[in-house]
Amino acid sequence: MSNAPDPIYSVENLCVRFPLAQPFSEMIAGKERPTVRAVDGVNFSIRRGEILSLVGESGSGKSTIGKALLRLLDPKVITGSVCFEGKDVSTFSKTDLTTFRQRAQMIFQDPYQALNSKLSNFYQVAEPLYVNHLTKTKEELYERVRVAMDQAGLRPPESYMGRFPHELSGGQRQRIAIAGAMVMNPDFLVADEPVSMLDVSIRADILKLIVGLREERGVSCLFITHDLSLAWLISDRIAILYLGKIMEIGKAEEIAANPLHPYTQSLLSIMPKLELRKEGKRELLSGEIPNPTEAPKGCRFSSRCPHAMKRCSEEEPAMSDSGEGHLAACFLLDEKKA
Repeated sequence: MSNAPDPIYSVENLCVRFPLAQPFSEMIAGKERPTVRAVDGVNFSIRRGEILSLVGESGSGKSTIGKALLRLLDPKVITGSVCFEGKDVSTFSKTDLTTFRQRAQMIFQDPYQALNSKLSNFYQVAEPLYVNHLTKTKEELYERVRVAMDQAGLRPPESYMGRFPHELSGGQRQRIAIAGAMVMNPDFLVADEPVSMLDVSIRADILKLIVGLREERGVSCLFITHDLSLAWLISDRIAILYLGKIMEIGKAEEIAANPLHPYTQSLLSIMPKLELRKEGKRELLSGEIPNPTEAPKGCRFSSRCPHAMKRCSEEEPAMSDSGEGHLAACFLLDEKKA
């Protein structure tokens, strides 16, 4: 029997389609309404106490997956299964959803937009407690807010409570956003590019904070980033996403040391390295991600892959297991095994 902990999240064949506006002439002609295929058949799980990073370029569908996990999207645009502790989130009743919102929180990418400029920092953090009626006295409310701000690295908390977001630096605003999520004592956290707008000197503190929440409180986390080096630093496992499809998934160390998919190899080749580069060139990708309303047939990466074969533009490769949960979708792996 496996000793791996049960997954807190299980995602099977997740698809997200956003319908676009259609010209009246095309509507009259009976043409099919165009849709953005933001996420297209994604499968993964997140174990308890695990940090899984979702890595990919802008427009690959990372944030959409995060919102789908927290049921922040219209159910009409979603197909497939998203299960939290074995229960499909789409079937939650109003009462179930209220409890679920307390246990699963999100840190949004932009701390400048995520906070209400009219509320003091104290009420930014206290608002979820008010909405869910989780405190009985003012003293209890104050203490929970104080503890959350302290855990987020805002010390001493009292010096920040009466101030407003515009009086804080970018890093301090992000810590307020994190405190607002952690005040609910969640079991699961979606961190959507939480350090992309912060200075390098501040990023390390925020990353340490997220890792500390996992180590001290067992919080599971989906960490969304476009930076593979950050994912390697913080994650237990990494999933590489491209145009709504997972290209490769496995342990962080294995992804960094033995990338199997050409897209992962390209992302790794542009990571900064301390040693001098004596030979060889960086494997820079040419072109842009294809239009998600007209996804290419076959492998999604075939139009930009330096190793693309005729087969790649005609067939979609299935996930191939290379051992220890390291999976990749590439026909080159089949040729190596043969």
